[in-house]
Amino acid sequence: MITVPSPYGIIYLPMFPAGLLVVMQPSGSEEGSLVLGWSLYAVQAGFLFFTSRRNRFWIAYAILVVMLTANVAGCRKMLHELQGLH
Repeated sequence: MITVPSPYGIIYLPMFPAGLLVVMQPSGSEEGSLVLGWSLYAVQAGFLFFTSRRNRFWIAYAILVVMLTANVAGCRKMLHELQGLH
């Protein structure tokens, strides 16, 4: 597990959806940006905040959990690839 002990780690916050993009993109594809990742999370959050039906909320919540899990998996994949650079 990687932790950032200093508050300067906040500068990496814009990179948050990078792991999600790694999972979504086909291998070798360089297209895609962090704007796309942030847009996906913004749409998801908007739907969660503005839905009035319980069933729709739980479905959207489950999708959010899947997106966050994919983001973590993508980040782990990126870190694993970076370790191979030595």
